[in-house]
Amino acid sequence: DEALDGNNFTDALKFYKEAKDMRPYDPLPASKINNTNKVKERATITADQLYEQYLYKARLAENKREYQSAVGLYNDAIAQRPDKAAQYEAKKRELTDKFRVTSELDEKYKAGLYKEAIKEYDAAIKSNTINSDLYLGRAKCYEKINDFSRALKDYNDSYEADRNNLETIQRRAALYKRNGDYFKALTDYRTYLTINRENIDIYEEMADLSMLINKNTDEAIKDLSDAITVDPKIARLYMKKGLLLFEKKDYHAADNNFSSAIQLDSNNAPAYFNRGKSQLLLKNPVTAGVDFELARRKGLDAADVRNIQAYAGAYFQRSNAKFNEGSKDSAIKLADYAIAINPVNSIYRYNRGEYYFSLYNYKEAINNYDEALALDKNYVDALYKRGLAWYNLGNHKTAIENYTEAIKLNQQYFPAQKGLGDIYLALRDYNSAIVNYEKYLQTIGTVKTAPGQNIIADVYNAEGKSFFAMNHYDKALTAFKTAVKKNPLMTEALYNRGLTFYKTGELKDAIEDMAKAVSLEDNHYLWFYNLGKAYLDKKDFQQAFSSYSSSIKLDTALKIPDAIYYRGYSSYMLQNYSAAVVDYIKAYSFVQNKPEIPINTEMGNIFLNLDKYDDAYDYYNRAYIKDSSNGIALYGIGSALFLKGKTGDALPWFEKSFQTRAVTYDDIKKDKLIVTLRDDKRFKALLKKYY
Repeated sequence: DEALDGNNFTDALKFYKEAKDMRPYDPLPASKINNTNKVKERATITADQLYEQYLYKARLAENKREYQSAVGLYNDAIAQRPDKAAQYEAKKRELTDKFRVTSELDEKYKAGLYKEAIKEYDAAIKSNTINSDLYLGRAKCYEKINDFSRALKDYNDSYEADRNNLETIQRRAALYKRNGDYFKALTDYRTYLTINRENIDIYEEMADLSMLINKNTDEAIKDLSDAITVDPKIARLYMKKGLLLFEKKDYHAADNNFSSAIQLDSNNAPAYFNRGKSQLLLKNPVTAGVDFELARRKGLDAADVRNIQAYAGAYFQRSNAKFNEGSKDSAIKLADYAIAINPVNSIYRYNRGEYYFSLYNYKEAINNYDEALALDKNYVDALYKRGLAWYNLGNHKTAIENYTEAIKLNQQYFPAQKGLGDIYLALRDYNSAIVNYEKYLQTIGTVKTAPGQNIIADVYNAEGKSFFAMNHYDKALTAFKTAVKKNPLMTEALYNRGLTFYKTGELKDAIEDMAKAVSLEDNHYLWFYNLGKAYLDKKDFQQAFSSYSSSIKLDTALKIPDAIYYRGYSSYMLQNYSAAVVDYIKAYSFVQNKPEIPINTEMGNIFLNLDKYDDAYDYYNRAYIKDSSNGIALYGIGSALFLKGKTGDALPWFEKSFQTRAVTYDDIKKDKLIVTLRDDKRFKALLKKYY
């Protein structure tokens, strides 16, 4: 365009060709090339050529009944060829006379004085029966008073008087169209174009008629393309053509025409809207979203705004369906499209946050909840879920802020009350946890739509854990019982109830609950560990051994090394010394310094029973070194020395042990390892002395 404005035709044609190569479906570059060639021709035109052009325009103006313009154009022609002046003097007088005759009547028509004008036209026609303009003027008046038959007759007479009367042809065509006589209307418009091909309205009318007659979209598109060739700078032509191409499902070509309309009129909201629709069907919803946003900014009407919302809603529904099918990545992508098309819908952003949340991508979920809240600051669900996401990321402080804000907006928003309870439980602020759990339980009793029993069971279970941590076992037991009642399949509550029974000494109930819990959910090493402890207290060493074995198998990170010791202890109590010694050796480094576990004396006993007297002596001696008053260790040293054949060395150790009374007389009588020593007089004397 810059090159053309500077009459640089070579560059103009070059750049227009490049534009055409880039967008072959766009009719604008082609029309620009055509126009440039015309301008180029005019730039080198001769006086004779100008004379002919002005004559052509003058005749065209005459046919259009623009008499004043026609006279002016004849004068322009004469200016190029003064020698022709005499030839057109009569014509100019004729046109001036016609203007005088019709102008006054035309003013009455414009003023709405149709009947008065008709009377004057009647008189004028009697005086001049061959004046086409008089019939035309009277036809226009008849049409205004809805006397269409007389109007049509006058249009016909006007046409017969002057078959080049363009206004007559155009108006008669319009009347035919109004009366539903589309073929005659189309014939008149085509006749018009044989005289004047530059009236854009005619092409548009022909396109409309092609659609009315037989939905001939191709013919209508051709008519509009012809109009664009005549004048490539009319936005509405591209708009109409684009709509027809869209109807033909040629979305690429439609898109190009809408783009041309936008180029000519950047405020054309419908053009942006329809280009967006084309992009949707070309499967470019994000690009469509950009156009829809521009359409809204330019002042799109309410109906099309609702249409955009419907397009976004369709993507959103598909997104929900994909999520429900388990196709979470597809769900996110479709939600992206919904948001691109309708970026001000907070629900779409919230749901996209939910999709990310389900993928444990809490940071991206938080970003979406932020966006939802930016659009709707009172979006309670978004506040709650953002708090839950922060909680899952370990940011308890921010989570508390979100939950608290949600409750401020809605005092009955019980999920946030539970959320606060969960955070305080995680922070070991058990009193605050219990306060919030109690608020939750009070609130759900007042709302119309209460949560499911499983969620309520979860709250009772969490409240029970808080009481348990504070050693309030009676209250904990009540809470756990309620949790199990609400959800009999809640294995954690069942286990917690069993553990609480264990703490209160109700061993039978403890084992029953914990055993059932691990049978339903066998992937918790801690559950098996505590069940093993209950079995040990019951002295059911075989079941204890089994429970500790399960705990050890699950505890791959060795979080509870004591389980190895206790499994060994169970084997020890079952007198399976070979199995026991393996576990004791593995556990030794972990438990050797725990005062409640007599690892050294027990290992001494194991080695004695395995006939490994030196090893037994070593472990008894370790116990003795730690505590020289350890009667069990003293007895064990004596036993090891005796079994090694050193009775004399053993007796002093037995005496030291007997002095502590750590070993009972019954234990000594049952000790099969030293049965032969009991016949020794010195040993008998020691027994008599101390027992």
